Amino acid sequence: LDGLRLAAALAVLCYHYFYRGSVEGGYLNVTYGVSGGLIPILYLGVNLFFMISGFVIMRSAEPRTAWAFGVSRFKRLYPAHLAAMTLTALIMAVLSATPFVVTLGGWMANLTMMAPAFGHPFMDGAYWSIVVEIIFYGWVALAILAGILPRRTDLFVGAWLAIILINNLLLQNSMIERLFLTNFGGNFAFGILIYQITRHGFSQMRLAMAVLAVLLSLLGAERERVELLSMFGVAPSAQALALAQLATASIFLVAIGLSYLQRFQTSLATKPRVAGFIAMAAGISYPLYLFHQHAGYIIINWLSPTIGKWSAAAVATTVVVLVAWIIWRFAEPVGKRTIDFAISRLERIWFRVRGGHPEPAE
Repeated sequence: LDGLRLAAALAVLCYHYFYRGSVEGGYLNVTYGVSGGLIPILYLGVNLFFMISGFVIMRSAEPRTAWAFGVSRFKRLYPAHLAAMTLTALIMAVLSATPFVVTLGGWMANLTMMAPAFGHPFMDGAYWSIVVEIIFYGWVALAILAGILPRRTDLFVGAWLAIILINNLLLQNSMIERLFLTNFGGNFAFGILIYQITRHGFSQMRLAMAVLAVLLSLLGAERERVELLSMFGVAPSAQALALAQLATASIFLVAIGLSYLQRFQTSLATKPRVAGFIAMAAGISYPLYLFHQHAGYIIINWLSPTIGKWSAAAVATTVVVLVAWIIWRFAEPVGKRTIDFAISRLERIWFRVRGGHPEPAE
């Protein structure tokens, strides 16, 4: 799964650089001539992220209270977000022009990770999916708080799938769509159910819900395809997108299967370079996803008149991967230590007033 995270991030990078940047208009000054084939459907890397998240978050949430779970998620998301967002703002300020315009107010709004709620655009277009993740985390935290997770995880997922089914087929209510993530919930639910099967055992009910989750992910992907068609006037065919979504789910299952093969795990453990690369892949995938889009567009626009569009894309990819590595290697550890320090002080104050002892966030 760690290697798969990096593959998903690179897939989205290719989609943005070689397709959407020129199709959307106003972002890239060059076009790479891609109109069909694999590249226009690589945005499904985001759906792969959501499947992985469903699996991993259940594993993370089971032994924790809602507070400890929330702290662990904040530590995972915020340091890389702050570093990537600020670096993107600096690049936009120094090298950019319309439509890449940054203001102090925009930077401050993006500190919240919810910039559109404060009347400002995201600093990078990729941030919308982080909001989707945060909403998912919020539901998980509430379910832990209510005692539903982890004891009644199947009930939690079944209720979610029912809401998705009813809204997408009957109600089509935009508020329900945003609140319950009905376009993307099938991906999260599929990841959760695969975790349930691998961790707590197979049952016909879990298998049936997993199949339903895949079907609902197909429906959600089609709804997203129609939205892309209305925005850009072009989108992959319904058949190609359905096959690609099924392939995405299959790749996820293969990765899960490999992660449970003892022989495969042992072979990795005996190869430190391979294990180190996979650890790095897991570490840089999130900051790479956060940083690649607008910064990459700006670098390509800046360099392509001089060195050509393909060389510019290669340089942009190299730069954003290097920056992602720096964020993972240096900025994230500092951010996590700072959050640990602040949270420990807050917990001491809280429990001094209320009594009792805090549960460690990690």
